[in-house]
Amino acid sequence: MAEILTLYKEPALLTRVHNVRVGRHLEERKLDDFTLTHSRHVREIAMHIATEMKYKPVWLRKISDAAYLHDLGKVDVPLEILTKAGGLTQNEGFQISKHPVNSFRRTSGLVDADTAIMILSHHERKDRTGYPNQLMGDAITPEMSLMAVADVYAALTEDRSYKEAWDDDNARSYVRNKGRKWFDPEVATNFDSWWRRVHPPAEVYA
Repeated sequence: MAEILTLYKEPALLTRVHNVRVGRHLEERKLDDFTLTHSRHVREIAMHIATEMKYKPVWLRKISDAAYLHDLGKVDVPLEILTKAGGLTQNEGFQISKHPVNSFRRTSGLVDADTAIMILSHHERKDRTGYPNQLMGDAITPEMSLMAVADVYAALTEDRSYKEAWDDDNARSYVRNKGRKWFDPEVATNFDSWWRRVHPPAEVYA
C-alpha cells in the first residue's frame, strides 16, 4: 500500500493535471488546514478501499485525484462558516452545500470526466437524501459511493469545530449501518474488509 500511495502523492497529482491553478487556489485562499488535512485523509482511505476492490491503475489515479480535490470548492465558502463551532443558519448550510458543484467547476478542464463526476457526487446517497442532484439507486456508481464512504469515515474520525472525533470502531459501525441505504453494497463490504484487517482483533466488534 505504501508503494501505491507513493505513486499517487500530491506533487505528482498537481503536475499531472498541470494544476498550477488549483495549487494557487489552495494557497491564495489559505484554505483552512483542517480542510487540507481532511482531503489528504479522504484520499488515503479512498485508496485503501479502491485497492481492496482491485481497481486497475488507471482508476486508482482517477480516485486519488478526485479524493484530493473533492473539497476544493470550499475555497468559495467564508472561513468563519467552515470553522464555526455552533450550528449553521439555513443560509450558511446552503453555502456549504454548494461546495461539490464549486469543486466540479474549479476542476473543469483539469481532470477527466470520471474524476469530475466523483468530485461532484461525493455527497450523493442511494436513498436520494444526498446532494447536489439527489441521485438514487443505480444512478450512483460504485466510484461515487467509494468517494462518499471515504469522506464520511474521514469526517467522523476527525476533530471538527463543532464536534470531537469519533473513535474508529463507532465510525466503522456508522458506515456499516448507513451502508444498507446510502452506499453501494460492494463498496461498504470492501471498506469493512479493509477496516477489519488494519485494526487489531481486540478492537474489532462484530
